[in-house]
Amino acid sequence: MDPIKITIPRKLTGKGVTHFMFNIWRDELESILAKDSHMAVFLPNGVYSTWESYAKNPDRIKKAAGDDKKGHLAARRYQLRAFLNIVADACDSSHNRDIILNSTSLHWIYNRLQEEYNIQENKMHFLNLFNLCCPPEISALDFYNHYRKLVIASLKKKGDTIKWQTSKVLKANEALSPTFEEMILAFALSLIDPRLPGLVKDNYNFIIGEKESVMDHKMDILNKVPILLTKTEEDLLVEVNCDIDQLAR
Repeated sequence: MDPIKITIPRKLTGKGVTHFMFNIWRDELESILAKDSHMAVFLPNGVYSTWESYAKNPDRIKKAAGDDKKGHLAARRYQLRAFLNIVADACDSSHNRDIILNSTSLHWIYNRLQEEYNIQENKMHFLNLFNLCCPPEISALDFYNHYRKLVIASLKKKGDTIKWQTSKVLKANEALSPTFEEMILAFALSLIDPRLPGLVKDNYNFIIGEKESVMDHKMDILNKVPILLTKTEEDLLVEVNCDIDQLAR
C-alpha cells in the first residue's frame, strides 16, 4: 500500500487559543486535507465523515460506503488511521490520544477542542465581531475570510422577526449586496490596522473609477497589506529622523 504524503497543517497551540485562531486553523486543516482524495473522504461532507471509536470497533469503519466495495475497507481503514494521525499532529500533544482513540468524526474533534479551549460556537455571531482583532501571525487574507464568514453567519434567515422594524418577518434569507461586500472589506482592513483604509484610498483611488469597485482589487489589496504598512513605517521613521535633526540644530 502506497504511503500517504501530505503537508503538515499549522499546529494548534496548547493555551491561549481564541475563537478566531481556532477557525483559521480549522479552515487551513480542511483545505490541506481536501487536496488529497484519500483524506477528503473523511471530511464533513465525505462519504466516510463518521466512524466508530476504537473502544467500540478497533477497525473504526464497519462497512464500505459510497462507490466502495467490501474489498476497499482495508485501504479505507489504513487511510483513516493516517487521517487521525495528521489531525492529532496538528493539535497540542495533550489531545492526541483522545483524538486517535475516541473521535467519531471531524466535527467530534472540533467540538472536543472547543470545549477544552472554552470557545464553543454560539448563536451570538454578530457580537463576536465587536472585539475581533487580527493577530500578527495571521495574514490579512485569512483574517478577511474569517471576518466575512462571521458576517455571513449573522445574516438573518427567512422567517426571522426583525423587532426594530415593527416586528417585520423576513420572507427570504438575507443576502450580501455588492455594497455590503465592500463594507466588509473596509471594516476588515480597519481591524487589521486603522491606517489601512486611508492607505488603500491613497494607493487605489486613481485606479478605481465609475466602472470598477474596490472589490475588483480585493486580492491585490489584501496581499499587499504588509507592503503598505511597511512603507508607512518607513515614511514615519524618515519624519522622526528629520525632526531629530532639526532639534539637534
